[in-house]
Amino acid sequence: KKGVVKPQRIKVAITAAFIGSVLGTIAVQMSPPDLLEKLIPFLIAAIGIYTLFAPRLGEVEAAPRISEGKWQKGVAPLIGFYDGYIGPGTGMFFALGNVALRGRQIIEATGTAKVLNLSTNIGSLIFFILGGNVLWKVGLAMMVGQTIGAYFGSHMVVKGGSKLIRPMIVLVCLAMLTKYVFG
Repeated sequence: KKGVVKPQRIKVAITAAFIGSVLGTIAVQMSPPDLLEKLIPFLIAAIGIYTLFAPRLGEVEAAPRISEGKWQKGVAPLIGFYDGYIGPGTGMFFALGNVALRGRQIIEATGTAKVLNLSTNIGSLIFFILGGNVLWKVGLAMMVGQTIGAYFGSHMVVKGGSKLIRPMIVLVCLAMLTKYVFG
């Protein structure tokens, strides 16, 4: 509603991320994800460290390091595949990838990440349903929580900007790492 995200600009990324998540969902149902599960803590730690030490991360737009086409056709489906195969941290990958590789402001990158993550979640859900691998009660509870969190979180992001987002990313990374290491 605030105009932060312009879905028409990322139609290709939405479709590519959807396709990537479908392929990841099919792959995870056909193979044990042990190797990639071991990589998750390292990926999350890298995101947390990058966010913590990157000066002025996403406060102002920077020069893009890759083209919009490469982002939408290359990076978005890779992150989508990751989401379909493993999942945790996908929103952070979309957001920080958009900041680091496309030079976007963190608010726009975070909003775009939400749209792309919705696309990947829909793709995965469809193929988990087709594969008969859905825990409906858990999934519905998570959907309600995600909807509530997205509503309040999006309002906080628009009002708080990068001063709020950066510490939240670091805290979420720390919480996820703690879960993986001790849980």
